[in-house]
Amino acid sequence: MFDIENVYHKPSKHNPDKTLITLEFSSRRKRNEFIKKRGKIEYQSHRIYINEGLTAFNKKLFWESRRKGKKLGYRFIWTSHGRIFCKKDEQGKKIQVKCFEDLIFL
Repeated sequence: MFDIENVYHKPSKHNPDKTLITLEFSSRRKRNEFIKKRGKIEYQSHRIYINEGLTAFNKKLFWESRRKGKKLGYRFIWTSHGRIFCKKDEQGKKIQVKCFEDLIFL
């Protein structure tokens, strides 16, 4: 269905009782299909978070975008294909955040 090539288990840094699972897909297209369908997948009794893998720079930028965006009342801050986006509300304009300087213009 999603062509998973490898699965890696790693203990959580913050809670040793939890395990992080990383999936490696056969292609970027298959990964994107999985990420797109993540909201439609039903889970039993476990809390499952599905996040996109980001570079170290984009992780910091995403974290800072979320922090500043919440302060400024942005309702939507997300990643797609490794890029970071913000939107004030459902009708608002989608803004791409490419660097820390872009946060000044939010």
